[in-house]
Amino acid sequence: MRKAARITFFTLLLFAFLSTGLLGLLALTVAGMADIPEIKVPLTSTFYDRDGQVVGTRFEQNRFAVPLDQVVPELAEAFIAIEDHRFKRHFGLDVQALLRAAWRNVQEGRFVEGGSTITQQLARNLFLTADKTITRKLQEAVLAIQLERRFSKDEILEKYMNTIYFGHAAHGVEAAARTYFGKSASELTLAEAAMLAAIPRGPAFYSPFLDFPAAKARQELVLSRMAEEGFITRTEKEEAQAEELVLRDRSLRVGAARYGAYFIDHLIQRELAVIFPDDPQIVYRGGLQIHTALDKEIQQAAEAAIEKMLPVFGNNEQDGQQPQVALVAIDPRDGGVRALVGGRDFRQSQFNRAIPPPGVRRSPGSAFKPFVFAAALEAGYTPAT
Repeated sequence: MRKAARITFFTLLLFAFLSTGLLGLLALTVAGMADIPEIKVPLTSTFYDRDGQVVGTRFEQNRFAVPLDQVVPELAEAFIAIEDHRFKRHFGLDVQALLRAAWRNVQEGRFVEGGSTITQQLARNLFLTADKTITRKLQEAVLAIQLERRFSKDEILEKYMNTIYFGHAAHGVEAAARTYFGKSASELTLAEAAMLAAIPRGPAFYSPFLDFPAAKARQELVLSRMAEEGFITRTEKEEAQAEELVLRDRSLRVGAARYGAYFIDHLIQRELAVIFPDDPQIVYRGGLQIHTALDKEIQQAAEAAIEKMLPVFGNNEQDGQQPQVALVAIDPRDGGVRALVGGRDFRQSQFNRAIPPPGVRRSPGSAFKPFVFAAALEAGYTPAT
């Protein structure tokens, strides 16, 4: 019994020395450290038709940067409650949580708990990997302190909510709200906000698309923590827990063009390549807002007309090739492209037969004859000539 007590005492003593040493090393590192690197994350570019309606998006990471004041406050409160309830009071590190996590790791003999604050998670998401090592943890701590020195708490929370990953290609709360609920983060209910805050701990485990019961259980935990922290009342918690969550139809692919897929592809290959010759990837990273002359009604009418005629064209049974089709509708008053269809099905073939991509030349064939005939008639020729 005494031997066990001595072992426990020496373990605690060793733990205290190690903790003190690490904190001392951390203080020295922060004192001599340069400023944090530039913060830059990929953003989603959005294409709009002539009436300002979204046609489609393109992205490397599906992310929309939104200010904190354009997100329902319950979402920020949910993250604080479940991830870092002392967020407003610490300097980037929650020493109490770190010591608790370190002691548990010593007891387990392996890395089982990190004790990371929201600021530490932001540092990891921006600059580091997810490796569970002491070195990475120290780097994370140093960067967290630097972030706290440079930004206000609201700025840190905003950056965190715009960078965290929610699964299903959704980065940040705006993309997550659109992915899971088909709405903006400014329109979420308390129940929906709590559900989103439940996901980042493990998107593979808590995605409501993949395991709704597990996601629902964690959402209820988030709501309970919010009530404990005084963000919501007990009645609000119970009402939110009872609210039926209506998820977005998962079969609707994120980023897919609602219409005009060939048109968007044409803009990227022909127009944006000219505007940004030195940065061909900007459309996938730059968060561009691209307004076009496309007319939704004309474009959808063109696509519907082609869809209606496809069964008439049929397939070529000999070589298996399908007869193709292309259409461009241009407003002669201003030259604006109101509709463009480059083939039967963009999902099967992205080759644009209406306006071939750069470097590809196609003979107009008999499609050019109307121009020849029109010129002849203007020159005085008649059909009998």
